[in-house]
Amino acid sequence: MSLTAITLQNFKGIRDPIRIEMKPITLLFGPNSAGKSTIVQAIHYAREILERNNLNADRTLYGGEVINLGGFKNLVYRYNLNLPIMMQFDLDLSNVDLPEYSNQYLEINLSEAIETAWIKLTIKWHELSQQAILTAYEVGINGVEIAKIITSEEGQNHSLQGKLNHPLILSFFSYDIEKYVEEHNQIIDGWVKVAALNFAALPKWGKSFEIIETELSSIFGEEGQIYSEYLLSQVTIGPGERLRDMLRQFRYLGPIRKIPPRNFDPTLSPDEASWANGMAAWNTLYRKDQTFLEEVSQWMAEDNRINTGYHLRINQFVELDISLKDGILLSGCDQIDNYTYSELQKLPIHRRLVLVEKNNGLEVLPQDVGVGISQLLPVVVAALDTNSTEMFEYIVAIEQPELHIHPAIQVALGDIFISQINKTDMIFLLETHSENLLLRLLRRIRETNDNELPTEELKLQPEQISVIYVEQQNDGVKLSPLRVDETGEFIDIWPQGFFEERAEELF
Repeated sequence: MSLTAITLQNFKGIRDPIRIEMKPITLLFGPNSAGKSTIVQAIHYAREILERNNLNADRTLYGGEVINLGGFKNLVYRYNLNLPIMMQFDLDLSNVDLPEYSNQYLEINLSEAIETAWIKLTIKWHELSQQAILTAYEVGINGVEIAKIITSEEGQNHSLQGKLNHPLILSFFSYDIEKYVEEHNQIIDGWVKVAALNFAALPKWGKSFEIIETELSSIFGEEGQIYSEYLLSQVTIGPGERLRDMLRQFRYLGPIRKIPPRNFDPTLSPDEASWANGMAAWNTLYRKDQTFLEEVSQWMAEDNRINTGYHLRINQFVELDISLKDGILLSGCDQIDNYTYSELQKLPIHRRLVLVEKNNGLEVLPQDVGVGISQLLPVVVAALDTNSTEMFEYIVAIEQPELHIHPAIQVALGDIFISQINKTDMIFLLETHSENLLLRLLRRIRETNDNELPTEELKLQPEQISVIYVEQQNDGVKLSPLRVDETGEFIDIWPQGFFEERAEELF
């Protein structure tokens, strides 16, 4: 399952609906404060809604201390509380089944006929109660809307509706449904209100609807109620639940990564929110096995990769009590008495990450090698530490991956992203100003076309990247997709020129 597009309206600086195509490597370019972070914040907001029904979010599950959305009033376009926020997420479901909500055997399998789905959320501000309300949860299957939950303006009344003449439904029950729609004039364009229990503005994940409308159920035959509950539950709840599960794997790395203190003590439990300031990367290096540490070390040190000049190593040591130390010195290391040896065995083992200079083997702490390494290492770890499953793609959003990094290293970062999308189901959403990073991606596309790649793991096709230029205009944010051909050249002209500052400075 993959996220193929996000559509936003009245969100932050976006007024009119804007669709963002998601590719394995999606790059957002543009001036400062143009709105590049808007797409990342929309993912955070959607996770809050689907996971916690948090429509007025400030702090988020994965944003840590870096992300504060400021609530609905700060998220709606130009703080206009009369406007609704709309968010739509398009999904490719071709390799995943929707959840089952019936424990009874049924002769039909909807999942085999479902290729794509979209989930649309509409959120409005209710002035009287001073809260944000989900006024519409809508679902489309294979490009056509199939079900929706509409909520009244005050958020008290909910209407569950299904589209009986949707192509998917007609493919299983064409005669009965067409006859039913024809005989009931109150059904407009195939839409019918369904009397049901166990639903609210946002579906209750993992639970089916309880249909109580026997007339509607009758069109599905002898087991009509079972079929109608199964159909409506699967196509309405299923896509939203799958999107929620995907966003649970979302990882966000903020624009400024913390440098760990000298006495850094890794946490025992994983904490996705600590990726926002980069600290989770250091914890991950301690928590993962030696194989992962060596993989990160190779990318950091090898000449044909990033080549920072440093390997990584984790040293193990114990802190020795002064009384034990004196006893050892007096008795001699080869004559330690049984008591002293027993006490040594009880000492806890500590671990410390060090950087080892390639040329001379000198060990240094991360705090002693300049800020660049501390900014780079979390990017490398976040890219290599995939928690993707066979079911979902894994979205990693990184703001300013090039921060405080030498241009030669910025270039090499492109190879990490390429290598990972060729090995895993990952989407890298990169907010960047780095021309060097982009040039490496274009070069790999050209080398792929010309069969000149240094290694097959760096193979890159134009359809695997999406380059989007973001700019502010009087009527809101404008996003311009910039296509790339097989020779690594841009088909579309960059707005305001392509890194025009370079041309101005050189000529």
